[in-house]
Order: sequence, then structure tokens, then C-alpha cells
Amino acid sequence: ARAAITPTLTLRQARGTLKFSGSEIAFADIEGGLADGQLKGQLVFHKRSDGLSANGRVRLTNADAAALLANDGKPAITGKVALQMDIEGVGLSPQALIGSLNGNGLVSISQAQFAALNAKVFEISTRAVDQGVAIDMKKIAEVAGGALDSSALSVSSAEGVVTVAHGQIRLTNLVTRADGADLTLTGSVDLAEQNLSARLALSSAKDA
Repeated sequence: ARAAITPTLTLRQARGTLKFSGSEIAFADIEGGLADGQLKGQLVFHKRSDGLSANGRVRLTNADAAALLANDGKPAITGKVALQMDIEGVGLSPQALIGSLNGNGLVSISQAQFAALNAKVFEISTRAVDQGVAIDMKKIAEVAGGALDSSALSVSSAEGVVTVAHGQIRLTNLVTRADGADLTLTGSVDLAEQNLSARLALSSAKDA
């Protein structure tokens, strides 16, 4: 009924087929609910002289971004997420196996809202300077910070390539036209440490 994947993510109503064949164990036709979406996949473990090898395929559809990136505060991102990924690795211990994982895939998000990102920040900051605010980086930063915190950025859809290497999932330079601005997103998830880091860059789309 419940299978904990991470401290914050649980696969619900999980089911599948378990197959044993010599030195191989395969979890086939895996299905379950994850972050209010649907997960399907397969995972095969094979005993080798240099350790335990693993290869798998994961497909996640219609997941809730806020649930995937759960934290104690207000969700930084909301929307629907889809992910497909193929991975493989080999190691003498679970830690080494996770650290060896590599692969690639695609991720997409739709109907998204990014908190504390306001496409009008450029217009508001420029108007403040035109109205006499001294060109002082600290004051301009205060104006821009207030503008960013006052709204959220809407993104109808975006898609990017993800890679897996050394136990980390990386998203590089996802660029999309948002509501009145261009958004560039890069990020990584450390599977062993369960840490997420991301960088979002917002630029004016007026000249695009």
C-alpha cells in the first residue's frame, strides 16, 4: 500500500511482477501513485563479479510539482510534471551503486507557477529610476525584491533534457517563454544526499 522512496515521497498502491532468474532479480510492470501522479517502470538487478548492476526505466505522468518538491513553507513551484528516464549503474554497495548511476531522459512541466518571480520586475525597476530613485544598487535591489515577491510567474509549458551522472540528476539550461519574460532553469538533485539545488534566471522578453 505504501513504499517510501525518500523521506518526503511515497509510492502508493504499488504493484508489479517480481521475477527471479539465476543471478538476476527483476521488478517488472511496476505501477503506483506518486505525488498525485502515475508512475510506471521496471528495474533489474544482476549480480556480477564487480558488484551489483542495475538498470531501469521510469515514467512519471501528471505529478504535482509542489508534492515532488515538498518543503515546510509555501511551494516554490506548482504545476503538473512528466518525467521519463533510463538509468544504469554498478557497485559493491548500495551507496556505490547510487553514486555510479548514469542515464538520460526528458522532463516537462505544464500549468506552472513559479513563486516570487514577477515578469514586471524590469518595468517596475525602470519606472522607479525614472521617478527619481537614486541609481544605487541597494535601493534598486529593494525595489526589484519587492516586485518579485508580489507575484508569481506563469509558464504554460516547458520541456528539458535531464542527465544522470555520478548519482546526480541534472537539468541544464531549460529555456522557456513565460508570461512576459524568458525563464532559464538549471538544477540538480543529489540522490545519495537527497539535496536539491536550482538556479532560475529571469530576463525581459520585450526585445525577443
